[in-house]
Amino acid sequence: MTAIAGLVHKGIVYLGGDHGATDMMRGVSELRQDSKVWRSGQYVFGVSNSFRQADIMRYVFEPPPFNLNRTVPDPMPFMVKTFVPALRDCLDGELLGVSAEEKGENPLPGPTLIGLGGHLFEIEMDYQVGRSMDSFRAIGSGDLVCLGVLQVLVHQVPLMTPEDILFTALGTAEHFITTVRAPFTIVNNK
Repeated sequence: MTAIAGLVHKGIVYLGGDHGATDMMRGVSELRQDSKVWRSGQYVFGVSNSFRQADIMRYVFEPPPFNLNRTVPDPMPFMVKTFVPALRDCLDGELLGVSAEEKGENPLPGPTLIGLGGHLFEIEMDYQVGRSMDSFRAIGSGDLVCLGVLQVLVHQVPLMTPEDILFTALGTAEHFITTVRAPFTIVNNK
């Protein structure tokens, strides 16, 4: 359970995430040192639901490079045809706790936010690539609270910095959602 919030501002993608780890079955919550958001080359990543998925994506996955100076500036076809298959191959190769027979059926353990250039993508559990009409997105148990705050602050308080907007969204989610816990980390792909 978590809150990961993303925002595109002036062509830069900012991602913020909490550090809480919650086991709802046992009623246990702890703070983790490892961040759920990070930068890797030209990408920023935010992962919810699975620290194992985050570990593989951060330390094993080598994201394919995208030429941001191409004459075709929309990276959506690249994300669908190149990025997602590379990610899936990496995650399937690490098995994420499933048997080799099941690896072809392995869904993504949790939704993921990815920033590339000035674009914010959400990779769903079925590996579908989504992109909102809004300049922001959120995933995890605190997603609806974050989305509400982002909607208000992005459109009504344009003088706030992207970092302040994300800290406010995540802090509000922490206030209302028991599975979201500070501290918060903010990264960008600038």
